[in-house]
Amino acid sequence: STLRAFLFLPEVPVHEIEPQDEATLDGVVFGDQIRLVDYEVGDFGSPELALPVTLTWQPLAEIEQNYKYRLQLVEAPASEESTVIAQTEREPYDGAILTSYWNPGVTIVEYTDMADVPAPPDASTQRLTLRLYDRETLEPLAVTVPEALADQYQVLSDGTTVVLPLWPNPIDQ
Repeated sequence: STLRAFLFLPEVPVHEIEPQDEATLDGVVFGDQIRLVDYEVGDFGSPELALPVTLTWQPLAEIEQNYKYRLQLVEAPASEESTVIAQTEREPYDGAILTSYWNPGVTIVEYTDMADVPAPPDASTQRLTLRLYDRETLEPLAVTVPEALADQYQVLSDGTTVVLPLWPNPIDQ
C-alpha cells in the first residue's frame, strides 16, 4: 500500500507589508532585488523526517528573472570547502510562486525543508548557508549584509553565499 500526502496552506503565503514596517526591516539582501527578512529552523523530529525551515522574503524591486535558492546545513566554520550535512535546492514553492511574479510591497513566506539530516542540528558546530541564483543562467546574486548585522552574518569569499547562524536568529532580535 502507498500513502500520499499533500500540504495545503490555509492562507496564501504572500502578505502585504505595512508601510511603516518596511523602512524598519533589516535583512540580508540578494542582488539589490530580494531581502531575506526572517528565517526559522523548526524542531528536529528524527532522521526519517525532514528538518523544517521557513524563509521570509521581500522583493525590493520588480523582478524579471526566476530565481532558485540553495540552502545548506554545513559544519562550522562555514567556507566554500565546508562539509555539507544536508541541503535543499529549489524555486520558491517549487515554482508555484515564481520570483518574476513577486512585487515590491509584499512578503513571501516560504515553508521548506531539508531531508536526510542525520541528527539534531548543533548551533555550536553547524551553520546554514544560503545562495540565490538565476534559474536559467545559474548566475548567482551578490549578497550584502547590513552593517547592523555584520557581526552575526558572514558572506563567503564568493560574494554570493551568506552564512546564517542556526539559533538564535539575529534578524529577529
